[in-house]
Amino acid sequence: MLAAKQPRRGECGVAATWASNRTTPRRRSAEQEPLNNGAKLRVFDDSARFGQIASLPEDLPEQSPTALLCLALVPAYNAAETIAPLVRELLRLWPHAVSGVKVLVVDDGSDDETAQRAQLAGATVLRHPRNRGKADALRTGFAEAARLGANAIVTVDADGQHLPTDAARLATYPASAETLLLGVRDLVTAKAPRANRFGNQVSNFFVSLYARRRFRDSQCGLRRYPLERVLSADVRTRGYAYETDLLLTAARNHWSIADLPIDVYYPPAGHGSSHYRQFKDSLHIVWRVAISPITIRPTQ
Repeated sequence: MLAAKQPRRGECGVAATWASNRTTPRRRSAEQEPLNNGAKLRVFDDSARFGQIASLPEDLPEQSPTALLCLALVPAYNAAETIAPLVRELLRLWPHAVSGVKVLVVDDGSDDETAQRAQLAGATVLRHPRNRGKADALRTGFAEAARLGANAIVTVDADGQHLPTDAARLATYPASAETLLLGVRDLVTAKAPRANRFGNQVSNFFVSLYARRRFRDSQCGLRRYPLERVLSADVRTRGYAYETDLLLTAARNHWSIADLPIDVYYPPAGHGSSHYRQFKDSLHIVWRVAISPITIRPTQ
């Protein structure tokens, strides 16, 4: 049972910041865990494997190949301070629902009230019993979105850095559902920490070198993924390098790729919940790029 609701410390600052910026497969086992308000939260068995389905589920109604059926996906770990205002703003701005769902939150084994606050704010919440890493959180969300009938998904970080207005812009951007759409930050204008800028520049260089095309922001987590292509690719990398391997897979297999300039908000020191380790994770990403000619497989 999740802990009783506590005062929502830290939410007001994030919500105020967003307000000032408005221009506004099935293969799983699960049990039901009741929440305080009588709703239910899915708790996924830790032994289940996600992301292994190769296409959208066959038992869902057929959709027009040109229709964009897009959900928001927020992978979250110990993000109780930021998750509720993020979910509420995404719900307010999101252009459409898929099977009655607009926002999916995957709580990756948090030991705070992330899952409860996200659910009370209106999100559909999936929960890992223990922390598995961002890659598994994304795979869980991708599989659930496909089950619901989505053909695209916008991933949004839970730490408050991505503005819901930009996420909604990606969801409505006039590109095919088969296009990988990348958010591109201006880290200099945003006054990002120097370590962030350096790590991103290093990653951009090596990813662009392999892909033989320029990527201006290879590490931004705000993206719109073509869901069927992502699941068919069956990328099994763990950790933050998973998103890089998805990008490399897209480049190798000649997916349509576009980018869209976005804003980014860096909260005051001590108020963010990002778990990206600048040196270690950037080094791992460079290593993944170096071995990608061996590990990145062509898709069917």
